[in-house]
Amino acid sequence: MNFFPRQTRSLNTSLSPHQVLEKIRSNTQLTNKEEFKTYKKLFKGYISGNHFKLTRSLSYRNSFQAEIFGELSASKRGTSIKLDMKLSPLVTVFVMFWSTGVSLALIVFVISSVNNPKMAIGCLIPFAMLVFGYGLTLICFNLDCVQAKKIMTNLLEANHQQPFL
Repeated sequence: MNFFPRQTRSLNTSLSPHQVLEKIRSNTQLTNKEEFKTYKKLFKGYISGNHFKLTRSLSYRNSFQAEIFGELSASKRGTSIKLDMKLSPLVTVFVMFWSTGVSLALIVFVISSVNNPKMAIGCLIPFAMLVFGYGLTLICFNLDCVQAKKIMTNLLEANHQQPFL
């Protein structure tokens, strides 16, 4: 079971793989590293063969922004695009450490409430922090995924397929 948000989608388009790559390339600011500047294109990232790694170009910082990994494959009716969207590794590590710290605090409160029942109400604070942190991560990531999928679907004139595992 994966506790970190991740979405995998498949898009189908009538465009050829070459046309899809050209559309992606023309709407992507190609970068090798993270640069803090304003982008004039829809995405930033890199393209290598039939694979790409993109993030949406934003005028603001979104820590929960989805990294989009894509793979193109030719199909009978055009091109199939497999999108895998997940959190950046740095954000994932931060969320893990933060959740671990809050979980340890929850354990301390639970253990201390065994000896002193008045401390039981204190368990609600770290529990609420865990729920809030996970909810914030999940909601912000999913909102970004919806926007990225909408942009990719419109850009590539694609039909959205059901998520696959």
